[in-house]
Amino acid sequence: MKKLAPRSDVRPNDPLRTLVRVVFGVWAVAMTGLGALLLSKHAIALPAPAKDDSTLAAAVGALPADGAAFSALHVLYAKCRCSQRIVDHLTSSKRPADVRERVLLVADDGTLTARLERAGFVVIPVTTEALRDHYHVEAAPLFIVSDRDGRVRYAGGYTREKQGEDVRDLEIVAELRDDGRPAALPTLGCPVSDELRAALDPLGLN
Repeated sequence: MKKLAPRSDVRPNDPLRTLVRVVFGVWAVAMTGLGALLLSKHAIALPAPAKDDSTLAAAVGALPADGAAFSALHVLYAKCRCSQRIVDHLTSSKRPADVRERVLLVADDGTLTARLERAGFVVIPVTTEALRDHYHVEAAPLFIVSDRDGRVRYAGGYTREKQGEDVRDLEIVAELRDDGRPAALPTLGCPVSDELRAALDPLGLN
């Protein structure tokens, strides 16, 4: 039986083809890692201080309750879309009469401050360093509620999902008013401190 001569144009071990495959594999792995990195600070729960954090308790306790049953702090970052959505909610919803509400606002150019003040909120401008050092807060938006004795009763997020429509601050206050213990929702938003931002985005892509 006559043997067929091998085709001269078939090179199973072509070095160029092997190189292309290796480069493509490396590129695919790099793109997957890059995508995960870009999503990390937007899709995962960010750190929040615990209710029994002594630094947070001291900072909250220093703010006068003015006789209200509860004091609430809305920690917002003006450059964060999630925080901007919370501003929309705060300025369009009926606020509870027995809660003394303040907004700790980072990096605002005056636009959000004006909106919040027109809606009756007290706005306290704060730097990222002061927020980290005095409140142990490095991410926003964050909701903090304390009672008239200065005890922090809630410290956590507003929604169950990223940019969720169901903003639950009013429900949380209602549960606290009924002596409940609402579980902290995840902090879904943006890193505020330089340290947390660098940890989540070491390449500075965002």
